[in-house]
Amino acid sequence: MMKVMGASAWMKLSPRVWLHDNATKMSKAVSGLDMKPAIILLLSLVVITACNHQYNNPLEGSWQLTEVYDKTTGTSSYPPKINGKAIVLTITTSGFHGKTFNNVFTGDSYQLTGEDGITFGNFMGTLVVEDTWGSAFMTVLGSCMLQSVRPCTPSKYTISGPFLIIQSPLRYTLRFKRI
Repeated sequence: MMKVMGASAWMKLSPRVWLHDNATKMSKAVSGLDMKPAIILLLSLVVITACNHQYNNPLEGSWQLTEVYDKTTGTSSYPPKINGKAIVLTITTSGFHGKTFNNVFTGDSYQLTGEDGITFGNFMGTLVVEDTWGSAFMTVLGSCMLQSVRPCTPSKYTISGPFLIIQSPLRYTLRFKRI
């Protein structure tokens, strides 16, 4: 027969006694079970979940601009780091964002076409006048919007080791390094 305690008697039990009593009951209940199938199932789920994330898009991540090649003049320029800041493009599964020396921007979409094509969708940002590097960078991001033909000609991208090269159908080719 179960003994019913009054509220004052229950309050006198220490948490340690309560935990010990319940842990003992739980271990007796579990000791009769074979835990191997449950552990194997749990480990299998962990492995499947960990291996399930696939990077379908090798462009995902943050990229620092390291070179701007101007096709019209045949010259390259190399953006400096100013006060430790760099021009950065971050590509995610759902969009892109980044910063130049003068502005920050965010875009809600990009589209991969064929094996090596990319078009960046509309983007918003602060509206400070850009320097040489930021201007070239924004021209490549907006190259689809700047073209008079529809559908636009996508930029071409190449990834080689830690480097990403985006060749715009317009004036500039940009080289980035993964950061």
